[in-house]
Amino acid sequence: AVAYKNSLGGLLKNLGSARGGMVEIGELTIAESGSKRLLPAGIFAPSLAIGGALGNDIAQLITYANAPTLMALGMAGFLAAVTQAPMTAFIIVMEMVDGHALVLSLMASALVASGVSRLISAPLYSSLAQLQLQRLPKDEAQKKSPEGL
Repeated sequence: AVAYKNSLGGLLKNLGSARGGMVEIGELTIAESGSKRLLPAGIFAPSLAIGGALGNDIAQLITYANAPTLMALGMAGFLAAVTQAPMTAFIIVMEMVDGHALVLSLMASALVASGVSRLISAPLYSSLAQLQLQRLPKDEAQKKSPEGL
């Protein structure tokens, strides 16, 4: 059992019964539109929200009594898959939910999700850097790229 001392843990516990598939669809839409520059959106908050919602849906699907635990695992896993930074993801989630009893579970969830993500996609931050370099004019991009030095 995990002791939820802080407000986020209590929030996750209360949201566990209220979250549904429609919320996930809305969050995925916001995250996707933000990545296409239609709306301003970050990476961390949508990833944590989507991961928590997926964890809750899995808890409801298998009728697991401790939904906040699966929500925390989903948050760590989804963030690790998006950023491909498993250590960062599990530490952020562990601190957010005060889940020191979940250290090994969060670590395993983040490592597996990050590994699967690396198999099917390029690293996020280097891809974003390449996209930013492509947006620069040719002469400016050559000055900033390693080949132009």
